[in-house]
Amino acid sequence: MTLSKNWEEKELGAIGKCIRGVSYKPNDLLQNYIQESFFLLRSNNIQENTVINENLQIVKSYRVKEKQILREGDTIICMSSGSKQLVGKAAFYEPKNNQKQTVGAFCAVYRPSKNIYPKFINLFFYTKKYKEYILKAISGTNINNLKKENIEKIKIPVPPINIQREIVSIIERAESLKEKRKHANELIAKLAQSIFLEMFDNNEYPLEKIGKHVVKTAVRDPRKVPNNTFKYVDIAGIDNEKGKITKAKEILGKDAPSRARKEIQENDVIVSTVRPNLNATALVPPKLDNQICSTGFCVLRSDTTLNPRYLYTQTR
Repeated sequence: MTLSKNWEEKELGAIGKCIRGVSYKPNDLLQNYIQESFFLLRSNNIQENTVINENLQIVKSYRVKEKQILREGDTIICMSSGSKQLVGKAAFYEPKNNQKQTVGAFCAVYRPSKNIYPKFINLFFYTKKYKEYILKAISGTNINNLKKENIEKIKIPVPPINIQREIVSIIERAESLKEKRKHANELIAKLAQSIFLEMFDNNEYPLEKIGKHVVKTAVRDPRKVPNNTFKYVDIAGIDNEKGKITKAKEILGKDAPSRARKEIQENDVIVSTVRPNLNATALVPPKLDNQICSTGFCVLRSDTTLNPRYLYTQTR
């Protein structure tokens, strides 16, 4: 498949429609589902691009217009929220157990026309371009609220429907592989943990403080050699999922930030002390030997009694 720059751009309003959710009063809600009622999804039911069918409200059917009844292929959008970060979040709708469902007034439904593949349109709602558009649409307002016109005026490139399906298929396969890899990594982590637990429960391997097996590291001010370049590792340069340094900035000494002070060597283990919940740790590779990292790291350098790779696994 070849991506084309010649695909016609169309407004979402030209290839579908945005439908606001159901307005209702407290006495329109029911405690239990009956035949003349609908399960009602609200913005809190949209989480991580997924519809969460929990804590649903039940609304009397006379409040629900025909067009507000959810259909397979709809995309549910949060149109209003106290937080700007939540406005515009979206999820693809797939029917649940043949339930009759609709959405509340703080949400809307985008429903593509029949000549558009619904999953293709849905992909757009997770893009950076869409998120930037939403933030711009609500900037400067006191109320974080989108109008249906805000959605319908968005322009996107629209390829032929066979290409739409192919694009979706490729992305779904990629997501599937990503999930499988994540699952495999979780299994490996559990296996490693069980091995270490078995070791640590064995008195043959007594627990000792890491401080007994690391040596003191140096501090260096690159500004003292202003015309020399060095490679600088900060927190943003760590991929916390892979536990690797993925980016090191090359900087002139005179331009060194104030936090660029800690010297690192090959096989040092660097552990972020800033937002430790992110688990930003890494083993220093040979190409970054004798370079500099941020003071936001604790630098652990093993002595002769401790294998640095073993130390690294303990920080993960």
